[in-house]
Amino acid sequence: MKKIFIVLLAAALILTLFACGQKKEPDATGTDTESELSTGTAEIADTDEGTDTVPDDIPDAEDHTVPHTVTYRSADGTVIREETVPATDHVWRYEFDAEGHSAVCTLCGAAGESGAHDYDGNGVCRVCGYGCEHVFADTVVAPGCTEAGYTLHTCSKCGFKYASDYVTATGHNYTESVETPASCDENGSLRYTCSRCGAYFTVKDAIPATGHNFVNGVCTVCGESDSVIPIVPDTDDETDGEEIPSFWGGGEYELPEIPIG
Repeated sequence: MKKIFIVLLAAALILTLFACGQKKEPDATGTDTESELSTGTAEIADTDEGTDTVPDDIPDAEDHTVPHTVTYRSADGTVIREETVPATDHVWRYEFDAEGHSAVCTLCGAAGESGAHDYDGNGVCRVCGYGCEHVFADTVVAPGCTEAGYTLHTCSKCGFKYASDYVTATGHNYTESVETPASCDENGSLRYTCSRCGAYFTVKDAIPATGHNFVNGVCTVCGESDSVIPIVPDTDDETDGEEIPSFWGGGEYELPEIPIG
């Protein structure tokens, strides 16, 4: 009997300790009422009927391009104030792929401009900023006399191009020819022409004059005569015995008039 009493007493002690250690469950509203009351932090519902409320006439997002008037009312419907919401422009965001782009307004979702990419010299679209995924075709440009050769890489999609694999210019290959033959008393000139590009330059007086080849007083090359006009003594007093100039061709010779004073 004594043992049974001790067992019952121990069981009662265990149940008491277990009940004291249990956490208080929150009430139906999800708050620990006892805890809130003990700390004084419970919120009091706002029952002020004069608190501003936002009405149903706020403009929709798609109507941002036109101005609107928004009215603020109290809980009982009394108008408190009115405010004008100004119109705003579309704020465009571009969606793009390899073929082109299209604009969408971030405010209202309206569709804007769409089309193919407008690439700049670096292969970047001037409108949406899309960078071209280049597809290059290669062209080999042979070197010239004064210009280097190279391989040109051109994008078939945007036109972007660059060069590589340069080859040194070949330089001119000149051949000589007579431009103006020399005559008996005048020098001749030579022309040097590039056989590859056709560029040329002239060297004057490069061919010395040949000189006359007189036979029986006549040049066999140009036909000029080597006759010398004889100088005849002048017996006329007006010449004072002076010799007649060599350019005189015969006939009466008269002294030139010399103005006096």
